[in-house]
Amino acid sequence: MTLLEVNLLYQDLGISEKVFPFLLLNNTRGYKNQMSIKNSPTVRFIKNHQHKVQQNIYLLCSKLIKRAEEHDKSKLQEPELTGWEEMDKEPRSEYGTPEYFEKQEKYRWVFEHHYRNNRHHPEYWQGFLCEMDLIDVLEMICDWASFDNMTDLDAIKIIEQQMDRFGFDGLLKSLILNTFKNYFCITESEKEKIKFNEKWGDLINKNSIDIELLKKYFD
Repeated sequence: MTLLEVNLLYQDLGISEKVFPFLLLNNTRGYKNQMSIKNSPTVRFIKNHQHKVQQNIYLLCSKLIKRAEEHDKSKLQEPELTGWEEMDKEPRSEYGTPEYFEKQEKYRWVFEHHYRNNRHHPEYWQGFLCEMDLIDVLEMICDWASFDNMTDLDAIKIIEQQMDRFGFDGLLKSLILNTFKNYFCITESEKEKIKFNEKWGDLINKNSIDIELLKKYFD
């Protein structure tokens, strides 16, 4: 993928200026490089480094998109699907409550099958959490962040529950909390507006990125 293609992608997603601030769209939908620099050895070294970093980032993006496509597929396949449908005959309980963990224990076989087939769950690693990689962790964060309309306080509650449950260290806790705050959380006032009128949800959703558009560029 060229810089032009990437910048077009991020422009379509509304975030082009954050990614390549030195490239501007001109009136003919071409790009002008704001920096007029000579092709010295230093410049060539820097550009080569930039290219390598970009390729690494594209690689990780492609892996995350693959995870997005395959997330929780086992829930829609047997034997899990029957188990989840059986569970949903009973009232759903809020995550982290005693009722939630009682239900989890009752349907342990469903959860154990799910954990064995989905490596973003810490339980997949059976105590060897040090073998998780950052792609696993990022999918795990996205999984935890799937609750609707989370505020910073909601995020802190969820993350602290999970930290205690899985024994993650303080540095990872800070990284996850910062990610929640920067990309997934809304303010208390926004949450109140959503409660008042659901149409506000579309106005403040920070995650409304077209996955099909991303796939087209990173396949």
